[in-house]
Amino acid sequence: MTLLLTATRSLDGAPMARRSGAFRRSLAPLLFLAATLGGCAAGRTATTSEADAALRAIEAGYRATPDMAIEGSVKVSGLGVTVWVDALVRARDSMKITLTGPFAMPLGAMSATREAFEFYKADEDIVLLGTPDRATFGKLLMLPLDYDELVALLRGEIPRVPGPDEYEVRAEGGLLYFTVRRPAQLEHLIVDPASAIVTGYTRSRIVDGAAVPELSITYSQFATFGGRQLARRASVEINGGTQRLSVSIDEVDATIPADASLALDIDPGVERQRYRP
Repeated sequence: MTLLLTATRSLDGAPMARRSGAFRRSLAPLLFLAATLGGCAAGRTATTSEADAALRAIEAGYRATPDMAIEGSVKVSGLGVTVWVDALVRARDSMKITLTGPFAMPLGAMSATREAFEFYKADEDIVLLGTPDRATFGKLLMLPLDYDELVALLRGEIPRVPGPDEYEVRAEGGLLYFTVRRPAQLEHLIVDPASAIVTGYTRSRIVDGAAVPELSITYSQFATFGGRQLARRASVEINGGTQRLSVSIDEVDATIPADASLALDIDPGVERQRYRP
């Protein structure tokens, strides 16, 4: 599956076509990993101060735009359908997404926090309740991402910024290559410290001592937004390329209307069911 999130106005205010073509396919996770390790091998050991300064600058940029309102579209490759998306994201604590199909056909809407979600399924006129984990979103939204991963993707951010003393880092060609090791997980980040941006992120799970690619994201086309650099494009591969997503953020505001509710506005008479993937 390929997902394309596109909107109608560029970050610099220039008008753009509502429907756009597919963007570059993302790098395969193994190639991404090889490039990361290759760069590290030829580089120098970065100082702790420059590495941590880059991460903290990225983190501060994310905090500078806690609220985001996004308009876009989702194009599912191979199925020949386009879904228009309106999203409100309040920090990383809550979000609301409205989905509309071709010819303005309503498809559904979702309100979610880390703990729970409600999804209105328009074709069945029911509300599904559940936990926003990877398995649930994979079956319900065709996006095998958990809540934090989906929010980060909508916000043009990495899922998690490493903390101090959590990483190894090397410098090469003006970039910093970070490695974060955990008992069952391995993460790699490629960071441009001069611009305080992440250009690449990959996460693998450790199975029998081997790294199995789980999530790989390549970020590009950065633009100034709310005091930070926002990645306008992200090429994503999930589970070693089993699913591919191309994300474009072209219209975004750093505020959410004061009267905007992130809850679903659904008739109380609509049936509600517990969703089990």
